[in-house]
Amino acid sequence: PFTWAPMAGAAVLQIGGLDNSISRWANRHNPVFGSRAAAADASDMLDEVNLALYLGTGLAAPVAETDNWVWTKTRGFAVGAGAIFATAGNTGVLKNITHRERPVGQGKYSFPSGHASLAGVTDRLTRENLLYYDLSPGARMATDTGLAGLALMTGWARVEAGKHHPADVLAGAALGNFFAVFANEAFLRPELGDNVALNVGPYSDGWEFYFSFAF
Repeated sequence: PFTWAPMAGAAVLQIGGLDNSISRWANRHNPVFGSRAAAADASDMLDEVNLALYLGTGLAAPVAETDNWVWTKTRGFAVGAGAIFATAGNTGVLKNITHRERPVGQGKYSFPSGHASLAGVTDRLTRENLLYYDLSPGARMATDTGLAGLALMTGWARVEAGKHHPADVLAGAALGNFFAVFANEAFLRPELGDNVALNVGPYSDGWEFYFSFAF
């Protein structure tokens, strides 16, 4: 739902020019952050918070006694890094393809929002990390709601800053969520067993990440 629902919302906003109307209203009134500059600063800070939450919950997530802590964490963060880089790369490709004008004459490359896509992928990765914690149903609902709120606030800050239209941030959030879910379900789900493996090793003067499928 966190992939298709935002995409559906972005499509609905194209009806009757609603996307542009909301953007103009937000740029003029800045109801949450007070000014475009404050909104831009808030969006940068919120993305840093989103990333910090992912890293913190990943490091603190419990590991089974039979698993190697270093390898488990390396594997998990490698998968997360892959999702983040895939999100950033595809965000850049879409920006270059669409060349959508930003609001209030701030240039092109508006669609999709890079800040929103980063928030989408990191917040979803954080949610996946929290699945390893023994949380009560109420606490899990609270964390899920809080993470969704962080992603929403990050995207709205970009709208108030005049950097993006609402559809841009919805599409970015959907893109980030998609790659986070794909990466976790492909490489970290325990029910996959040995059929899918992610490997990390030295290569030339750097490192390589590669995966294999067993048929």
